[in-house]
Amino acid sequence: MCSRFILFAGLVLHFLSQLSYSQTIKIESQDVEHFWTAYDSVHATDSKEKQLAFIQNYYIDKASEGLKAFLRNKENANEQWLKLMSSSILSSSLRTKTLKAKDFAKELEQNIIRLKTLYPELKESSTYFIIGFNQQGGLIRNNLSIIGTEVVCSQTDDMEKEVPRMALHEYVHTQQTKPDFSKINVLTSCIREGACDFISEIVLGYSLELPYIRYGSQNEIAIWKVFHQDMMSNFNDYWVSTGYNPVLPEKDLGYFIGYAICKSYYANAVDKKKAIRDIIELDYSNNQSIVDFLKKSRYEEYITQKGFTGNEKLNIEGYKLKGDEVDFELTTSHLVLRDESGNYSVYDPKIHGAILTVALVGDFNKWNKEQDLKFELSKKKRSRFGLKIKKEQLGKNGEKIKFKFLINGKYWVAPGFATSNRIMDDNGNVSLYIQL
Repeated sequence: MCSRFILFAGLVLHFLSQLSYSQTIKIESQDVEHFWTAYDSVHATDSKEKQLAFIQNYYIDKASEGLKAFLRNKENANEQWLKLMSSSILSSSLRTKTLKAKDFAKELEQNIIRLKTLYPELKESSTYFIIGFNQQGGLIRNNLSIIGTEVVCSQTDDMEKEVPRMALHEYVHTQQTKPDFSKINVLTSCIREGACDFISEIVLGYSLELPYIRYGSQNEIAIWKVFHQDMMSNFNDYWVSTGYNPVLPEKDLGYFIGYAICKSYYANAVDKKKAIRDIIELDYSNNQSIVDFLKKSRYEEYITQKGFTGNEKLNIEGYKLKGDEVDFELTTSHLVLRDESGNYSVYDPKIHGAILTVALVGDFNKWNKEQDLKFELSKKKRSRFGLKIKKEQLGKNGEKIKFKFLINGKYWVAPGFATSNRIMDDNGNVSLYIQL
């Protein structure tokens, strides 16, 4: 009888502690309701002045702390929301989905309680479901996680699973040390994101079925070959939060790499609770701690056992060296283009027009896009363009010279993913390079 009483008392205390903790969790979703109230008023008038006033009065002026944090450093927000409200993006079905934010909030609360059980050191954080500019699914502002409900709900057919998962992912971010984003390398970015996915998987209790995890699991060695080249570089745009970029075989593959590294660390750890703490408390401001974590994860041992040797060479793109000449060449089938606004697209003659000119532009001509026959490729057989040029016309022996191909004077050819001679500048512009 005594042992039963102790067990019952323990269960009661556990329940009360969870109830007490749940009362400290702050999750708000009223911004979503306020947005749709403003939306209805906007569509009830043709007066732009009144429309902007409705957005201000019914949405911005009633902003939660999360929406206020989202608005920080953003100009003409009511204009941007008016543009969104006037588009076809906000369908009636999307409205119905986003208005379930209250239900998502309840699910997230239970997930946070489970996370607290696994990681008792959990710091208090607040989550806000909002309607943003249809650009970001998740955003972190110090200890606030902000969920762009319109983005997350439009990206999945299984929002009952995906929205709480995404919200939990962002919540884990609030527990992490903040890196120096101006200097962050690919390895750090990927482990930081992958850690949130892996911890979410443990809390949720089921395997995450995300496109990048499916693709990554099926192509692990091929992805690691490219990642191994990029991991200490600044090529973050090719690995995390990639958005639409048809150069990539699948978007956000860095999330998979980070997830796989954390999963390996956890699998090889004797003390699982300590492993969870190590993953969450990893110092992202210290590059050496990230490198050490990768080593301790033994993921490199695992990928070597799967067949990665480190001797495989990625493709050199855009040229061949032949003595004192450089033979530049471009095959126009399956081209990915990038315009001056930074938007990617797959070449389509119906959209981009026939390819009339292909120019070589780079350091050697100070990136001058004006037509210069000396640097214009000529049409070869089928879908090939080529140009032979003396090395001395490009630069001095031993120099690393950056270059790109320019189509019809307006579209840049985007370098490939599994390419050894691509390079990114501090502004995120990707070029090819040749070592003279």
